[in-house]
Amino acid sequence: MNANVLTEKGWRDTIKECKVKENGLQRALANYEKLEEEKYEERAKAISLVCQLANALKKVKGLAEDAVDYLEEVLDAAETEKAGITKEQAAADKAEEAKKKEAAKQAADGDEDEDEEEEDADYKTKLLAAFQKAKGNKSMAFQFIVCDAKPHCGLMLAKKIGPKHKQQLSEVTGSKRFLHLGTCQFENGKFVFAMEKPVAGLARKLQDSIKNFTGKKLPIKVGTETAEAEEEGAAAASPTQAAAGAAASAAGAKPPSPALAKAPNDWRQARNNIEKSITQMKTAIRKEFAGEAPELIADIEKNMSKLDGILDKLDARLADSLDKARSAKDAAARAAELRNSKTLLADYIKFVKAEPLIAHIDSNPFGVKTNLKQSLTTSLTELARAMAA
Repeated sequence: MNANVLTEKGWRDTIKECKVKENGLQRALANYEKLEEEKYEERAKAISLVCQLANALKKVKGLAEDAVDYLEEVLDAAETEKAGITKEQAAADKAEEAKKKEAAKQAADGDEDEDEEEEDADYKTKLLAAFQKAKGNKSMAFQFIVCDAKPHCGLMLAKKIGPKHKQQLSEVTGSKRFLHLGTCQFENGKFVFAMEKPVAGLARKLQDSIKNFTGKKLPIKVGTETAEAEEEGAAAASPTQAAAGAAASAAGAKPPSPALAKAPNDWRQARNNIEKSITQMKTAIRKEFAGEAPELIADIEKNMSKLDGILDKLDARLADSLDKARSAKDAAARAAELRNSKTLLADYIKFVKAEPLIAHIDSNPFGVKTNLKQSLTTSLTELARAMAA
């Protein structure tokens, strides 16, 4: 087989010799040559386009015999290449899966070692370590149990509460009366304790208990009740100061930062730019293949519809959520909506990083400069900063 058969140069020489009317195959081959080995999905799409264009040219009436022979070589080589890419990707996926399993196993082993070490720790050390883990792993809900006692109740927090936790609480408090299990997560600067039926006054009781046993005054929320943390070096607020703070809170949220105020429109403009780039890309492709057979054009139109999937994924929900956040009537409502905004933003960032079609558009052979990945990354980074401001 000709070693140059899947290269731009090989086909360019054949075009000159056989006076072939090009249909985009030369550009498709050039694009394929540029792709890195590990870009399996992009290589598979590129080689499929080579097959499609080579097949279309083969059907052209009056094509020189040498050109037909060359195109047959291109198709044979492309089919072999497609099979090779599939095998390579399968092997890479298998290796990646094995790597993930090994990492998960090591993490699990590490957790087991940590748990064993903490079982031997005293109550204060164990409780503070659990709170530190909960604060550092906001996506995970830890279990908690409360031992009802006087003058201070006992609290235990862990990934999974077991008999040894209850035993230690009984030893510390002298009580064997336990409340039902609940879950705890660190959200919006507070340790949020969730129970089926929240107990009135429990937020303050838990805070007092933690302060008594560990010396730390942590921000606690149970149901609708909160017990705020005391700032380091700050004295407790006087009744007058507390009343002033409550009045300020009731007055509503502060005006949004300038960055947050314009964030919804920034994202709408970014989406408009994406749509403009995709439209330009479609126009260039249609122009390139305008004179081809209806069957080929129909296939191309079908493939181009995939471009719209980018806008479908990077939709207007983020702009709508940011609108709600900037116009929120109070600080709590703004913080709650910004959590939704941040979740959407994380999904968009993950999509931009993983979607190969975006890079494929940026490296298109039709002369359309899009720079989609870079502009999207910049826009999403700026939005993240606006939410943090």
